[in-house]
Amino acid sequence: MRTKTAKGASWTVVPSVTIEPNSSVEFAVSIGVGAAPGASQVVIVSGKTNDPNHPNWELPIRIARVTDWVTSEPTAVVFDSTQVPFQPIQKLIIYANGDDTRQITGAKPFPPERFITRVQPAPAGTPPHPTAGKAIGLIEVELKSLPPGPVWGQLAIEVDGQLPDEKVHLPITGEVPSAETPTK
Repeated sequence: MRTKTAKGASWTVVPSVTIEPNSSVEFAVSIGVGAAPGASQVVIVSGKTNDPNHPNWELPIRIARVTDWVTSEPTAVVFDSTQVPFQPIQKLIIYANGDDTRQITGAKPFPPERFITRVQPAPAGTPPHPTAGKAIGLIEVELKSLPPGPVWGQLAIEVDGQLPDEKVHLPITGEVPSAETPTK
């Protein structure tokens, strides 16, 4: 057996398995989930046979919803320099992602000296997300200072007193316009 890697994924190649006619063999498959929480993911397991009528086979494995953490709309905090007037506060609706008992207990921006965060209840009447279910809160992200130029950072959403690992931090991006930036 050997392991191959491409496009950030790796897999093990099984050189050969012999299956007698009218029999079967069982395979165990481990799948590395790369989709964001709330999203779905399809992984294709494939192989070759010596059957001339069916030389290749594929088995699509669908993960209907990744439930590792909460889901947000939008999926990033974007400060848009083309928006007139410029909005130094952005809002995210946070969804339970299949576990309605979850509670947002904080929002930690990185770098903390650049942003202020506020956690609030979800607005009344917020419809459920198509894949992530019930809205459990709203997070406001505000720029502490407005020097013109690029905005970058990350937002970690604390749920039930736990912070996620870095793979599920939300990006903070955008640009603060200069005073000379023309308006629409």
